[in-house]
Amino acid sequence: MRFFAKLAIICNMCFVLSVVLRLVDIFFQKKGKYDGALQLQPLKSTIIILGYGAIFVNLFFCIAFLISTFLLKKNNSLTLPSLANQLPLATTQKLLNFTAIICFIFLFIQLYYFFFSSF
Repeated sequence: MRFFAKLAIICNMCFVLSVVLRLVDIFFQKKGKYDGALQLQPLKSTIIILGYGAIFVNLFFCIAFLISTFLLKKNNSLTLPSLANQLPLATTQKLLNFTAIICFIFLFIQLYYFFFSSF
């Protein structure tokens, strides 16, 4: 679950970067001085693929988080593993909850961006 949370956060940051790159491209196209915002095409393509795929990763993470949260509340014998026994379980749970809140916010933003915005 921790790896999946990290992957979701990375994809969300790539989503923000891909939206910014698209807005920069649109701005320069309207000015008539378009030669590409980012000259490294492999990097730009990777950011865009991860950014637009973030909605799927986010959706799966949010569903998995909700299922695991309800399972943990239902069965108290299940516990989340600590970060290699370096952090106590309460701190790990707080970090995971914070990550889940961020992912839920990004999920709503992505749903709006992909289905309701006119960009």
